[in-house]
Amino acid sequence: MTYGGPDAWHQAMFFLRLMWKLSPLPPDWQIKWDAMTKDDADVRKEAARLEQHAPITQTFESRRRAIIAYCNESEYYEKDDYTEDELESLACLLPVMQDLMQYKPEDRMSAEQARLLIQQKWSDRRLWFDKEDGSENVESCSGNQSRHGNGFKRREDKKNIQHQGFAGRHRPNY
Repeated sequence: MTYGGPDAWHQAMFFLRLMWKLSPLPPDWQIKWDAMTKDDADVRKEAARLEQHAPITQTFESRRRAIIAYCNESEYYEKDDYTEDELESLACLLPVMQDLMQYKPEDRMSAEQARLLIQQKWSDRRLWFDKEDGSENVESCSGNQSRHGNGFKRREDKKNIQHQGFAGRHRPNY
């Protein structure tokens, strides 16, 4: 995308929001950005205003804590044996988000790498249990094997309940 023209303000605001949420631009990109926007006082003013806000890397933990507080206080969120583990597991999302949102494509993590990292750190312990004795087999759930046809029944078969997820979202019924 080329900067300028009748849509320059909207383009600039888009890029400023990216920089605000992610991080400053790489140095070679920052030089180009400064050259493109040097004569636009409105963009400079908005950039200065947005610089007062912290990027997602600095706000993630407080947002994660807000989710935990919501779940602890909400009358709509039904806790179970796995809630605490899952809320703590949210922390594994920050490094994945950081690596997926790199400016330069060659620096970005692939979607497959992100999936594997999340899979290593976070298992949905609610959905699966071992057929033979009803006990949970979390390692089989979080490993690299397919969840379909692997000898596991769905947790819904065992506990005929529907779990409500964060902020009123429902977990899908498989």
